[in-house]
Amino acid sequence: MELWAAELGVGAETALAGDARIVLECVASGILGLMAYRAETGMRVSVEEIAKALAPALPDALAPILKRVLEAEAGSISEVVHA
Repeated sequence: MELWAAELGVGAETALAGDARIVLECVASGILGLMAYRAETGMRVSVEEIAKALAPALPDALAPILKRVLEAEAGSISEVVHA
């Protein structure tokens, strides 16, 4: 999760809590599930096939949700700090 936070340019404390954590867990679990599926099928499904099947729909759907959640949580943290 710390790597995702760094990649997204947000603090780890923001990405590791609340709704942002739920979204990131969903993404990470999905990726792990797909890798398990590949292993189960003897690697017959390539990473390229998986990416082609999901892109751009999945990233386009998740990115706005994650951005909204992170911005809302960053605002909540800011309100607490400045209160």
